[in-house]
Amino acid sequence: MFTRLSKISIVLYIMSLLGCAVIYLPTHQDNIEIQGDTAVLTLESEIVTIAYDTWTVEPQFLANYYTTISVFIQNITKKSIDIKFEDFVLLNENKVQYDQVLPIEVIDMILINPTTTSTIMHQNHNNQNLNINRNERRKGDSRIRNAIQRYDEHRYNILRKSFTFGALHSGARKEGVLYFPKLDSNNQEFTLVYKGNEIVFRKSKNK
Repeated sequence: MFTRLSKISIVLYIMSLLGCAVIYLPTHQDNIEIQGDTAVLTLESEIVTIAYDTWTVEPQFLANYYTTISVFIQNITKKSIDIKFEDFVLLNENKVQYDQVLPIEVIDMILINPTTTSTIMHQNHNNQNLNINRNERRKGDSRIRNAIQRYDEHRYNILRKSFTFGALHSGARKEGVLYFPKLDSNNQEFTLVYKGNEIVFRKSKNK
């Protein structure tokens, strides 16, 4: 059993960890302008603003499996430019390449579709001839509805925040999040490569 004092100590310890969350900040480079925690890369046809994204919406456990990068691109020409999925690559401190993960693949990897699960459960109940009273069935249906609502919210957030690729019209801009496999906790820096241009970020403590 924990004493009251030990419980308080545990809470304070957890709060101190949360207060020192690890983030990555851009480093000074000749072709990069730093604005706060973002790096700005100006090319002939577009301005690209990049930042390490601290995932704060549901599902929050997404950050346990993926490194997310926030990207903002503005077309500064009088014609459309093409932004391709393969234009972005992530390198860890040892130059190991991490390729992007499509948002639909992220959803499939970390979310369980309760609609499919509930269908299987009902089929099993019918096959096994289980005698479930109405109250138990009602509670089960309520839990399934809540699970479906959470799933829809999580799925919507992952899709809503994701960066969309394709043609970017003259003067237009778009922004969103890129998903990469999670960097190792001991990793100290990463490089985001965009169309051959390297932007280096180094680990920092957010106090």
